[in-house]
Amino acid sequence: MTDEKDQLLMDALRLFESSKNLLFYVNKVTKDQKFEERFKSLCLWFGAEIIESWFNWKTRVAICQIRMALCFDDVMGMNTYKFGFAKEKISSTAKVIPDILRTNLVELWQIVSNITFSNYNRFFIKSLHDCCRLFVSGLLSNSPTVVVSADERKTTRKKLYVVANDLNFLASFVGQIISNTVKTLPADVVDPKAFLSDAIQQVCVAICESLLFVANKRIKRVIEAGNKLKQKLAVIKYAAIMERKIGKEANQYLTSDAFMIFLQSFEQRILDIIQNYAKFYDIEHSDKTSNNLKSKGKKSKLIFQGLFEVSKETEKLCLDLGEVNISRQAWHVEFKELERKMKDTSNDSDAL
Repeated sequence: MTDEKDQLLMDALRLFESSKNLLFYVNKVTKDQKFEERFKSLCLWFGAEIIESWFNWKTRVAICQIRMALCFDDVMGMNTYKFGFAKEKISSTAKVIPDILRTNLVELWQIVSNITFSNYNRFFIKSLHDCCRLFVSGLLSNSPTVVVSADERKTTRKKLYVVANDLNFLASFVGQIISNTVKTLPADVVDPKAFLSDAIQQVCVAICESLLFVANKRIKRVIEAGNKLKQKLAVIKYAAIMERKIGKEANQYLTSDAFMIFLQSFEQRILDIIQNYAKFYDIEHSDKTSNNLKSKGKKSKLIFQGLFEVSKETEKLCLDLGEVNISRQAWHVEFKELERKMKDTSNDSDAL
């Protein structure tokens, strides 16, 4: 029954397209400039219900094709090598999605729309969003974000890098589709590109959490260092590991656009961690019940000095890798705050 219904929809669509082509040909021959008016009448004669059925049918076809592509995708990037033998950073599925959307949805929109007449943008955008939603769901189900061991974290990160690249690739393509078709989104419809952008942010947060496990462990070693020499070595180790994990690993596996989204998320999370440590030790330093306040003051100063150095190294890394919105002002405020805390602890120690 479904096949019969789909066949009827296909036949009706072919009839519509043939009628549109006939109107265009007649207009070209007679030069009466009435094509838009006649095409509008043709659309009204077929009716919005039939045209919506075409979009629903094409969406079902596209979704089946996307599901099939996802079934054969290991989310590990393409195994083909291009210029300079660089491994492609998007999956095999992402490569075919544009053609699926183009042949099923974009071509249908072009058939039922015209330069001056396009009443069916809502159907088109809804279909586009449904396909994007399925693609995101399929990718994320193939890439678990909760991991325990270090080996699992590394393997999962590599998959998530590809997922972020895929989503960014599709978001860019969908943005081009919208720009080339409906121009402006109809009211009260979900923006497919914004939906994909939100998904990219979620994936980048998952990547960040995996890398922050390593970063936080190194920051703790800076805080727990017993003297300036040990702290300096801990800061150097932190900077080296972050350069390897962010500057080489993430920057290598992510596309440039996806990397900038990730970098902004990572930078904000590191800043949050540093601020939380600073608040905790500021409260601890303010507690005057200790038996050895002078020793406690020196320890607090060393901790704030370590956090200051970690902040400087993180800002330098992020600025070297890419200028992002958070960089200058947010770090400048944090530097001033940590310098104030170092000065306060130093004054307290001198007073004792």
